[in-house]
Amino acid sequence: MAKNELEKLSFEEIMAELEKSVASLENGKLPLQEASEVYEKGMKLAEEANKRLSETELKISDIKKAFEDKIEMNSEE
Repeated sequence: MAKNELEKLSFEEIMAELEKSVASLENGKLPLQEASEVYEKGMKLAEEANKRLSETELKISDIKKAFEDKIEMNSEE
């Protein structure tokens, strides 16, 4: 799966694709080459999902910090 394809997917779509990949691998009926390709795709999906979660966590942390700073400034007045 190409990087630009991943960027077009929502987080929820990435997770759904990752679940499909895991189910295919757990099934155990894939030929070795196909299983390898599905595994590689799954790793790319997991990496992108992790990246997006980290970015969101950072945004939330920044928002929380700004809010706390604003509350602190208001309480000093």
